[in-house]
Amino acid sequence: MDWKTEIPTTAPTASTNTIEVINEAMSIDPANPGGFVWLISRSVLLNKYIHPGFGSGYTVVITDVSGTLATPADYTFDYETGKATFAVQKFSADMLSLKAWRIAYLVGATPPVVSHNLLSHSDVAVAVGADLDALTSGGNTTLHGHPTLLISGTLANRPAPGIQGRLYFGTDLKGVWMDDVTDWHLVSHSKRSCEYLFDDFTVYAGSVNVDTGWRELLDASASITPFDSGTNSTLLIRTGTTANTRAWITARNAATNHFSIGADRLPAIFECRAKQQTLTDLKMWFGLIRGPVPATGAQPTEFVGFRTAAGTNYESVTRDASSETTQSTGIDDNLDHTMRMEILSETAIDFYFDGTKVGSTHTTNIPVGDALTLAIGQDSGAASNRDLHLDYVEWICKRDLTN
Repeated sequence: MDWKTEIPTTAPTASTNTIEVINEAMSIDPANPGGFVWLISRSVLLNKYIHPGFGSGYTVVITDVSGTLATPADYTFDYETGKATFAVQKFSADMLSLKAWRIAYLVGATPPVVSHNLLSHSDVAVAVGADLDALTSGGNTTLHGHPTLLISGTLANRPAPGIQGRLYFGTDLKGVWMDDVTDWHLVSHSKRSCEYLFDDFTVYAGSVNVDTGWRELLDASASITPFDSGTNSTLLIRTGTTANTRAWITARNAATNHFSIGADRLPAIFECRAKQQTLTDLKMWFGLIRGPVPATGAQPTEFVGFRTAAGTNYESVTRDASSETTQSTGIDDNLDHTMRMEILSETAIDFYFDGTKVGSTHTTNIPVGDALTLAIGQDSGAASNRDLHLDYVEWICKRDLTN
């Protein structure tokens, strides 16, 4: 790191705000006797002003015996060695001195700046006359701030993303999230503290996925197969060529739902990425339902997650005993989308569509205590295939240690 810094052209004005004044004699460097290189006589004090842009508050100038300020353009000063190298020869009679003031306010238009290539550091401009004491409280308020890159708290208290590479430890789920400026991504979790599933459908074998045990519900000529075109690992969920057919996958069957919204299992997060090829004459669901899977054209009695139908936008849904709360994403297209649901408590669920929060937190019509299961599916009234490509499903919740 290079601490060589240009010395100011003007000295600060001494005032009652001066904390400390240092006046150090300089002498000709014995290794360079020609008078072009001068040294601070007592270099032990060099540490006090070695970091002029790092919050020390020192302003340094070099003067001759008459007090005349040396011209900065005529020399360079190296804070690491305490050497001043002049373009014009100086003599002993000049009696050069190095003076440093540490004052309670900054002089000039901007504070001194130290630059380097760490993304975690940022130089903060400070107005003329700013109180240095106000800049020493830490965080981003210092002259050369270091934003905290490892923070912790509950999932509900996780801050908005915005600092590349920042990590957040969730104290309730025992997971670690990484900030990519636009969104948070789960990068690690404790297997002992939470239940976790991630399926990208690389392994799939017919009616039961041998990797994770997904159950299938298929009507007539509907099918669920690995996508057999291209090189990706998406799962193809296809309604049949007969009108009014369903195609669903669920984590459990109706009799053995595996999750209920209660304090002992929260927080919990569901996320998936999917794409529907054709948006006419169909309905789709992504989230948690209370079984059984609804009949064609019907809605689940209890459901939390995302839903869409022909001619309508994707929307977030909390549905309990057929009463529901919905919020539109404003998006209705056949592109791939990432949908995430964060169940923070029995009275608060946040929804994110492509990393952007959907409206406000859902607080009503949450099916608390009902047995639910992961479910993704669609039904269509058309007598032709409707293809839903499912890229991955992710699920994490607090492990119930009482059972």
